[in-house]
Amino acid sequence: SISEAILTAGQATADTLPAGLAEIQYMIRVPTIAMAEQVTDVLDRNAAAAAAISGCRYERHWVSKSRPGLANHAMAGLAYEALSTVGPPRWDEKAKKIAREIQVNAGGTAAEHPFIDELERLIMPQEAEAILRRDLPPSQVNSTSDDYTDMSWHAPTARFYVARPALRSANGHAWPGWVMNALGG
Repeated sequence: SISEAILTAGQATADTLPAGLAEIQYMIRVPTIAMAEQVTDVLDRNAAAAAAISGCRYERHWVSKSRPGLANHAMAGLAYEALSTVGPPRWDEKAKKIAREIQVNAGGTAAEHPFIDELERLIMPQEAEAILRRDLPPSQVNSTSDDYTDMSWHAPTARFYVARPALRSANGHAWPGWVMNALGG
């Protein structure tokens, strides 16, 4: 993905003079360094062409770069072993009562077991990875858009997810967006 921000100061003057400086900032997330280089080559050519036809010059400044993540199966195994020791989350009757109230307030029916079954079971790292990959394009190596990929180059890293409440859905009922926030964000 590529995100951009166009920053100028021309509108900050009381007259009609154009800004002395225009900036475009890009944030790029791609699965490989080769893809990142391809994208930046295109952006550089576009900047050079825009500067040439407008009689301006351009400069490129890197603010930061990120790298693809390194899988650490040994750490994932240790994290899973530690989680296995304490077990998955368990929801007491008080939590279930709140969940049932949310189900009713969201237009559904209160269920005896309001939470999805997956919340109370551990998933082996390899199985979790396979589940995650079902929704990723084959070219995508890492998932989500946080800093874990960079950290994996500097420290032993394991990613793990702990269940957050999610409601069971009966008869294909779709819960409104506020339900996720009501259950803990």
